[in-house]
Amino acid sequence: MTATVEPTPTTMRASVMTGVRTLQIEDRPVPRPGEHEVLVEVAAVGVCGSDVHYYRHGRIGDFVVDAPMILGHEASGVVAEAGPAVKGWAAGDRVTFDSTIYRLDDWYTRRGLYNLSDGR
Repeated sequence: MTATVEPTPTTMRASVMTGVRTLQIEDRPVPRPGEHEVLVEVAAVGVCGSDVHYYRHGRIGDFVVDAPMILGHEASGVVAEAGPAVKGWAAGDRVTFDSTIYRLDDWYTRRGLYNLSDGR
């Protein structure tokens, strides 16, 4: 089942972490999907433990937030646009995702346990 598709706006509102324990709402340009990407109009986003760490401490392990960052990588919404090489997804499709990019060649990922992969 697909949802009704509205024209893609040119700007969006984003909650941006600009420093430790500092968030501000900003208007940002809506990105265009690349050849193999989809653009998702986010309807809901979860707060992950990593988001809390970034907000409270400005880091997780050796990764330090040193530039403004939009938190929230576990979301759901509707595909707004699909790149020209995308197969199997179209505007209007309802989706949920974790936007982390995982290695495809490690033991955990090959077994579908993406969340346990250390990404190295």
